[in-house]
Formats: sequence, C-alpha cells, structure tokens
Amino acid sequence: GTAKQHVANDYSKRLQKGIDAAVAVTSSKLGRLIFGVNSTIGNLTLCQRLNETVCDVSQAGTLDPNSTTVSVIVYNALAQQRSTPILLPVSSAGSYSIRSGGDPNSTETIISPIQSLKSTAAGAASYALPLDTGLIPALGANTYLVTFIGGFDSHPVDGEESYLDSVTSEQRILATKTIGGKEDVEYSNGLITAVFDG
Repeated sequence: GTAKQHVANDYSKRLQKGIDAAVAVTSSKLGRLIFGVNSTIGNLTLCQRLNETVCDVSQAGTLDPNSTTVSVIVYNALAQQRSTPILLPVSSAGSYSIRSGGDPNSTETIISPIQSLKSTAAGAASYALPLDTGLIPALGANTYLVTFIGGFDSHPVDGEESYLDSVTSEQRILATKTIGGKEDVEYSNGLITAVFDG
C-alpha cells in the first residue's frame, strides 16, 4: 500500500510481459491439442480484456454476415465441472449462429446480442453476445463456433430462439414450489441453489 506509482507501473508491466510470453506458448499447444496437429486453424488468441468488452478476434470476425466463423474456446481451470455464462464482444447487431465445436451433430442455436454498456475502453464493442457454456468438464474446455448471419430481428422467426429460450442446460434449473400456499422460485446453476420466497 505504500509503493510509489512508478513501482506499481513497473510491476504491472513485468506481469504483462510474463502473461504475453505464457499465452504465446499455451495458445499454440492448446490449439494443437484441441484441433489436432495438422489443423489449418492458426494460433489461438486470448481475449485479455473481456471485462472491458474488447476482443479483437471476435469483433473482427463479426463485421460481415457469413464471412467468418469464430471458434470460441472456454477453459475450466477448476477441478470440478462447471457451467458459466460469458459475454462475447461482437461488432454487429443481428442474428448469430452458435454450434458446439466438438460435436458435428450439434444443434444450431440462433441468438441475438445485447447492447453492451457504454465502455470507455479504446476499441470496446457496441454489442455483447450472451453465451451459456453448458457444462464444462473439470480441467477441460468446450469449443463453440460463432457465425454472424446478419439481419436484425427483435422477434425470433421459426427455428430461432431468444437467448433466454436457448438456456436449456440441465445446469440452469428454474423451478417453482408451492409451500404453505405461497409459490417459491428456485434457481440453481448445479453448484448453488437459491430459493426466493413467494
């Protein structure tokens, strides 16, 4: 708490240099592990500024409809399986196709992004795509293929569903219970359960 500002700046600069070096090695190895040694997918990029709604790769890949599919890998560093929502920064409003990258027979989910809070960060995206990761294995990863398919429609058409409708994971449980004449609402993410009195 008593360090001078230039000392703190130097420390954060050294930390960032170490993170950048580790990311370069880790992304190369992780890409080979997930996509195979002979994969045509280039090096992976870590979005270090997700909390500022900045991710250069996902923002560049969502400028034009059907031009690019962005592979999103969500890693679980915990020793237990977990489910977590993320907000992926995107450049355009409209509809997005999301498929599980690890399962060629996965069903396609169509969702629309939400307008992100006005961030003062340089390069911050105007929109964020809410993505429910489903269940991620312990010390494992899930891969998602995200494609901007264009057009903005505030009402889902046949075959499309809103984000709230798309959250059907067994880890997202919303139930109502009637106890003593009052209807309580119970929400669980698989690890913690919250009960709200009716």
